[in-house]
Amino acid sequence: MKLLSLLLIGAGLLTPKSTLAQNHQYFPLVLDSVWEYSITEGTSTVGITGTATINGLETYVRLSILTGPHAQTVINYWSLNEEGDVFLHGASNADGFSVTYDPPILWLDPPLSVGQSWIVETMADNQFLSFTTGIIWEGEVTVPAGLFHTYGRAILGGQVLLFADRYGSHDLLGFRVDPQRQRDDVSEWYNNGTGMIKDQYANHQLVDYMIPVGVEVSSWSELKALYR
Repeated sequence: MKLLSLLLIGAGLLTPKSTLAQNHQYFPLVLDSVWEYSITEGTSTVGITGTATINGLETYVRLSILTGPHAQTVINYWSLNEEGDVFLHGASNADGFSVTYDPPILWLDPPLSVGQSWIVETMADNQFLSFTTGIIWEGEVTVPAGLFHTYGRAILGGQVLLFADRYGSHDLLGFRVDPQRQRDDVSEWYNNGTGMIKDQYANHQLVDYMIPVGVEVSSWSELKALYR
């Protein structure tokens, strides 16, 4: 596949700090990893492209490039602690929207199990957010990339989690959305070792992926040039 081949030139490996983190890779933060998804009338290519400091903390940069009716370029900032917990530190969209979270949002709290939930309280720049999220589904999911055992994460309650400003409406991840869109069902489906398999947003379905275990970090300049 063309987009994947661009990243096969080289790879970098982020080694988790503990065995527990190694065993709970629902959201791999490995440099030069890439996931390709089909979406409604388009494609979405996601990759771990580097690092950035957000509110004084080192994070990994996750770049998403969407084509078609949902065309946009979005960056998220993530970290993983020794227990394998996944945190969202902020997001930005090429349309001008940006936000940071202090403290960062606990996105996944492995080991995952149905019925598990946790409360998130954070400041989104100057806006206080409080909501409950958790795991509400476990089972097999079939997508173009194959059959995966997954856990479904959802927002369970709290205030409306959309930001509205001069750039339009955006969700927690920085994606431009319809303000009438609801996420009261499973939002994302995750597999241990692969990452996100499906996402309710634009009907993401995994088509192909590469999580490298190799040597050098390659550049995303060629990939991003395809969308200029």
